[in-house]
Amino acid sequence: MLFGLWLCEMFKGQPRSGLDLARRILETAETLGAPALLPASHRALATSHFFRGEFPEVVTHAELGLRHCSPAQIEEDKRSLVQEPSVSCLTYRGLGLWHAGQRARGLW
Repeated sequence: MLFGLWLCEMFKGQPRSGLDLARRILETAETLGAPALLPASHRALATSHFFRGEFPEVVTHAELGLRHCSPAQIEEDKRSLVQEPSVSCLTYRGLGLWHAGQRARGLW
């Protein structure tokens, strides 16, 4: 449910409230001990920070999201999510590095 609320805020152009919801999503995943939710949680944070122009935070959360991805998780996410989090994390990592002036690192 929080993911849906987060998406609505982002589509409305409200990255500040989107960031608050993204933080709640991560907090919920950690509280529940649900590692399967961590990639998508960090993706939500990376996306929110990107639209606020906070590029170092974009890179941090994109890389954290990627660290929590596993082949089994990627297969599961393909069935249940609109976009697989590792793809988004790679995209926002590259964009965050590019905008932070670290173009060479963004090419990975």
